[in-house]
Amino acid sequence: MIVLITKVWVKPDRVSEYKDTFTTMAQETRKEEGCVSYLLFQDVQHQDVWYTIGRWKTVEAVHEHMTARHSTSANAKAGEMLIQDPEFSICREIC
Repeated sequence: MIVLITKVWVKPDRVSEYKDTFTTMAQETRKEEGCVSYLLFQDVQHQDVWYTIGRWKTVEAVHEHMTARHSTSANAKAGEMLIQDPEFSICREIC
């Protein structure tokens, strides 16, 4: 199993917009053939910090997700909502 973990820092005045955009994107992502699960999280102590954790069948499924229309559209919108570039980690699930 492959896990894609993304961390983003959202401008405080854009948090609500980010939540709406990525809630919709997460719903579409869960429909992807290679997606096992996809969750969106907001940091409890720092509400401008968000994470997505997606579990995928293969690395290729991750790459397909990154180029899917709903992903590219949401990421383009997010560009102006973020304080800095996102951090991405692609990991292999061990146990």
